[in-house]
Amino acid sequence: MTASPSSGEAQPPAPLLVWVLAPFLETTDPNIDCYSDYSQSQAEYQRAFDALGIEWRWEPVSLDGVEATLERVTRESEGFTPVVFNLCDGDYLNGVPGVDVIRRLKLLGLCFTGADERFYEVTTSKIDMKTAFEAAGVPTPSWAVIPPKATNARSILKRLGTPVIIKPAVSAGSMGITIKSVVHTPDELGVALDVGADIVGINNRNLQTLQVDLETTARLRPMIPAGVVVVSESGIETRTQIEQLERLGLDAVLIGTSLMTSPDPSAKLRELRGAR
Repeated sequence: MTASPSSGEAQPPAPLLVWVLAPFLETTDPNIDCYSDYSQSQAEYQRAFDALGIEWRWEPVSLDGVEATLERVTRESEGFTPVVFNLCDGDYLNGVPGVDVIRRLKLLGLCFTGADERFYEVTTSKIDMKTAFEAAGVPTPSWAVIPPKATNARSILKRLGTPVIIKPAVSAGSMGITIKSVVHTPDELGVALDVGADIVGINNRNLQTLQVDLETTARLRPMIPAGVVVVSESGIETRTQIEQLERLGLDAVLIGTSLMTSPDPSAKLRELRGAR
């Protein structure tokens, strides 16, 4: 006599297989290629999934390869319970996969992390979101749209005050602002201007010695032609320093440490803005 499981007996669940989908942009531009360097992230995922004992795979996804990649994910997940960690948050403007990945995941019935299609569509544009916040009465910092040539940058900064944060209207990761937009020496400044940078950041911190000297901005500012938005970065801690930079014709400042280390960041920001 032999025994076999009854048809009503619960079967063990299929093992998990986690797919991490990472956006991949095919480019020969070294300033953009860095966005596809996920070596540190991959190492962190490896440690985490090893500790959990879960099988996983890293899968780069290009804008043109969304359909083929997810079809293969489906095929290779047979015998497993697939879960997708979706890191694709790009847009067509920058050639990086985003909402199209979400649509395909839903079509294939794959379980995935992150926002759904509707949330993605209404939050991709910072301009749309700012407009929606104001229409709904949701408090949001003052803002303005800077046109491609930044012809009205000075009037915008005069109206908004400083410091300001400059961001692309669409996309994340500051795509469109390259490492060449941050300068420390006259030679680096020349390179930034030669490539047609509309925004130039003057780094007051020497990245070789880590010493900070605001005179770097004073020395380089006269070399930058009109029409280029100039941002002074690092070592800015007081309203007096900001006023000195304004007299030099700076358009914006980048402030990090003095806000992050302040016991009251809101009060510190008001102090830096000269607000009472």
